[in-house]
Amino acid sequence: MINEIVYLRNEDKTVTLEAYVAKDIDHAKRSAMLVLPGGGYSICAHHEGEKIALQYFAAGINAFVLNYSVKSNNPDMKYPMPLVDVANAMKYIKDNAERFNIDKDKVFVLGFSAGGHLASMAGTIWHRPEVYENAQPMEYGYNKPCGMVLCYPVISSGDFAHRGSFNNLCGNGLSDEEYAKYSSELNVDDKTCPAFLWHTSTDNAVPVENSLLMGMALKKQGIPFEMHIYPIGNHGLGLPNEDVSDIAKMHISEWMENSIKWVKSF
Repeated sequence: MINEIVYLRNEDKTVTLEAYVAKDIDHAKRSAMLVLPGGGYSICAHHEGEKIALQYFAAGINAFVLNYSVKSNNPDMKYPMPLVDVANAMKYIKDNAERFNIDKDKVFVLGFSAGGHLASMAGTIWHRPEVYENAQPMEYGYNKPCGMVLCYPVISSGDFAHRGSFNNLCGNGLSDEEYAKYSSELNVDDKTCPAFLWHTSTDNAVPVENSLLMGMALKKQGIPFEMHIYPIGNHGLGLPNEDVSDIAKMHISEWMENSIKWVKSF
């Protein structure tokens, strides 16, 4: 396995992209998964990074973990910089597709919680001018993922918002109309990529309505999606571990296998 770390912005050594890529080139090009940990745009949660990437790598999918711009590293680094980081990461992955034996047309993005919000922005508003104005030079659409995996995602800035995530991303005290610009269910259109979503109905931090609203928006626009709502489980599970009840693990642990099947269906 090739395991390397790249600094995507030389002026900010905290923004890193770590690759988990097959060392031996096989006959078929691999899909790739860009993993965005959660953390409320305040941190990047460790348990939603490498462990997730290694699961995809073991399934034959090259994986990359992005530690993007967050408040704890730079309080002034608000939108659009986290989305610019994703665009630069997508560019790096595609620019090195031959070296990593990756199919450029099969680069996905995955995010947890606030990382899920970032992934949903990558799949919906990838084309906004402020992204291209601040990212490394690239052709239009080069930063668009072919699909997004949204894990208990922050989606809506409305009644079911995780307000802390939006405050960290955009700043405090914005009007409802200003926050709505970053509410992903309101940004789904014909340029949006397909999605895989999962959530728990008992999520005690980011209400399940976030995923339901996103699903309804995708349905309205005719964008293909797969969704799994599990009956039990708190927020931030990542891959369920020994701290989760056997009943919850039995259901929730299926999300990884299901998402791998979804990726391989492309």
